[in-house]
Amino acid sequence: MVASAGDVADWAGALFGGTVLTPALLQEMETTVPTPDQAGVSYGLGVFMFDATGAGHAASGNRGVIPGSPTPQLSLPTERA
Repeated sequence: MVASAGDVADWAGALFGGTVLTPALLQEMETTVPTPDQAGVSYGLGVFMFDATGAGHAASGNRGVIPGSPTPQLSLPTERA
């Protein structure tokens, strides 16, 4: 798969903006549990939620760590950005 930064941003906007999933499925995806080894990080269904309160926001996304092709993606779900 080949994707530009704009492609990843478009995907995140569609995913977190309700275009890809129904509101109920999006809520289920964003329902998280704490990760015991990482303070301020919780995990949902394929998405991490990061405590970014120092910046005034919580961030969500995925680190995209695949050997040879890391593709991190972060969004601001409360801002839908």
